[in-house]
Amino acid sequence: MEAVDAAFSISRRAGFQSMAYDFLMDSDGSQLVSEISFGYQNRAVFDCPGHWDGKLNWIPGQMWPEEAHVADFVAES
Repeated sequence: MEAVDAAFSISRRAGFQSMAYDFLMDSDGSQLVSEISFGYQNRAVFDCPGHWDGKLNWIPGQMWPEEAHVADFVAES
């Protein structure tokens, strides 16, 4: 959950709408961001059993990332 929270925090501060994060764990157990990318495979996102919202609530069910992009766009309009 530390990595999920960090990813949302970074995205909020930087104003990212959609971003993929890779984390590594150091020898002390701290999680470090090793890579961020705006490009990712949409199928990999869809194949997940659910997703976390910005308040760290688990939302079960599949969703294409493009659907999430449209939902965010409509919500901000």
